[in-house]
Amino acid sequence: MRLLLALVVLAGLTYWAADTYDRFEMGLHLDQHSRDPFKMDADTRKITSLQPEGERAGLVKGATIESLNGAPYDGQAQWAAISNPGKPDKLVFVGFQRPDGSKGSALITLVADEPQPGSLRGLGQTWQQFVLFGLLPLVCMLIGYWVVFAKPTEPKAWLLLMLLIFPEVVFGLGTGLAAGGWLVFRGIYWYSLQILGPLALLPFAIYFPERSRIDVRLPWLKWAVIGPALLCAIVDFRQVYGQFYLAGNSSRLIHIVHWTDRIENSLNLMCDAVRNSYSKVVSLTHPYTGDPTEFPTGTNPYPSLAFNSQAKSATFLPFNQIVAFDPNYRWPYSIQLNFGFQQQFGRGFAVSAYYVGSLNRKSPLYNDINGPQFNITASGTSGASCTDLTKACGYANTSATVNNRRPLNSQFGATAAIPLYSNVFIIRSNQNSNYNGLQVTLQQRLTHRVSAKGYYSWSKTLQSNTLDSTGGLNGTFVDANYPQLEYRQRSDQDRRHMMTMSFVWKPDYFDHYNRLVRTALNGWTVTGIWTANSGQPFTVTTGNDKYFSGVGNNRPSIVPGKTPHTLPQHSRIAEMAQWFDTSAYCRPGADPGCPGVGPLSLLGNTRPAQLDVPGYRNVDASLFRSLDIHESLKFQLRGEVSNVFNLVNLGGPSASINSSTYGQITGSGGGQRIIQVGGRILF
Repeated sequence: MRLLLALVVLAGLTYWAADTYDRFEMGLHLDQHSRDPFKMDADTRKITSLQPEGERAGLVKGATIESLNGAPYDGQAQWAAISNPGKPDKLVFVGFQRPDGSKGSALITLVADEPQPGSLRGLGQTWQQFVLFGLLPLVCMLIGYWVVFAKPTEPKAWLLLMLLIFPEVVFGLGTGLAAGGWLVFRGIYWYSLQILGPLALLPFAIYFPERSRIDVRLPWLKWAVIGPALLCAIVDFRQVYGQFYLAGNSSRLIHIVHWTDRIENSLNLMCDAVRNSYSKVVSLTHPYTGDPTEFPTGTNPYPSLAFNSQAKSATFLPFNQIVAFDPNYRWPYSIQLNFGFQQQFGRGFAVSAYYVGSLNRKSPLYNDINGPQFNITASGTSGASCTDLTKACGYANTSATVNNRRPLNSQFGATAAIPLYSNVFIIRSNQNSNYNGLQVTLQQRLTHRVSAKGYYSWSKTLQSNTLDSTGGLNGTFVDANYPQLEYRQRSDQDRRHMMTMSFVWKPDYFDHYNRLVRTALNGWTVTGIWTANSGQPFTVTTGNDKYFSGVGNNRPSIVPGKTPHTLPQHSRIAEMAQWFDTSAYCRPGADPGCPGVGPLSLLGNTRPAQLDVPGYRNVDASLFRSLDIHESLKFQLRGEVSNVFNLVNLGGPSASINSSTYGQITGSGGGQRIIQVGGRILF
């Protein structure tokens, strides 16, 4: 076992050293490395985006790569062997096939990459990244090695090691600048730990501190989760191998990978719970029945509005929104799941890791049953489908006829020419959402006058489309004939990674010095908090209402052959100029060849919340000391700094296609450095 541990230690430290070297190399000598002149889909070999040097050489988007430097293209490993040692002004010969089937070639002169601008540049920024993304994973990894070295035959120690090594691959660069044999080693190590890290949490929770009673009775249950996950991992390995060494993957394998992803996302639905019960409400039709406090004065405060539940009749103010409960409404309920471990090492260091799940069912949603209908003429164009102006079909599709085209105005004794009803909302309980997260906490209690705590969360939040509150979603699926894209997607609050680290330091090391030194230097307290989060999702919109529903923007469609993705760059300026691939979206009914759904194919086929805004990072610190004045009277001197390193956080991009700044980031996502000095009297 010690030999196995030695191999694991050697592999882990080697990967960490190579990753750290790449981080320093890219931070200090980025201008000596070339950037990729194009990006492509690793499965299909099609070019998805181009740098100016690629366009000048004659490459086109959508082209299929066929050869590099005269050799047939056989995978990303071949490109890594060319680009990773690539220097500026190096020539690369690319053979390709255009989307129309014609052959082409391009001689590309590689261009130097641009150093990332920011508040800290060069060596300062590189050291900052090393502390945050290199030193922390190294500490976790060394703790895991120490635990296994102490108990090499203990399975739980090895499971803990897998969990503590996991931050190394979370914050690592993956294959980085590797090529050849190093590419194979780093790729296998990185992908293996991406799979083994999360999987180790389940058996660790089952067997720590002692075997779970459920596992004793149902020992096969854990394999119902681990088994499918391992099978999915094998498929993922095969996909990655095809991308690197087989010039891509077949459509059949891509289809299989799609289903394995769905299986992995569905493994968290294997638990159930009893629905919550509520006894206060007597009737959903009239929830105040039997409640004497319905009207405190005993009379109806709205005499002009009459409601007769037996006759099913009511009067309303014109164009006021009407809201009612669905007769089949069911109360929402939530299933909370969590399990994990907590272990103390030595005198003051503690580690805890938990899986936390929240499955919310039957959440309420306002459904408008009186949405304006879209009329189509007999010739199949947009316009009135009849000549009777008392009916909703008698009006053209414009923003001025929204209320005229609401069907309930002509169906219930009124006329579409003089509409009475606007939105008629029915509250239905038909929405779901899921949260699944791994939450890890490291805590060092006060030792040598220093205490520290770190928290990391790796999570995923999925929910029904209509629960999303991201702007620009209205008017896209007002017709219930197209619910297939409404079932499940990312929440607008979905952040994949969240981390917080804090420390408290009391440097009282001067007790043996003279009184002047003790008074000046003892008694101070230094605190610091570092926060880093990945970005929240955002939704691309068309910027117009082609459906004329009167409720806002439509979503666009995806250009055939394109995959929406962000374009993270080493240059902050390049990220601000174009944060995501704007060419992946098109507007149905406005852009030629743009696919769509719904009447006349005017509605977009995209889901919301597909892309993320830039992440957020911040460091705050404070320095304070309390001085005794008299008995319980104290004076506290405080100095506080927000955003100590003056880090620049980018805001969200402009996501409206008709905007002049479409795809650009024009604002900041956080404040600049603020220094405050003050004092207060405590008594």
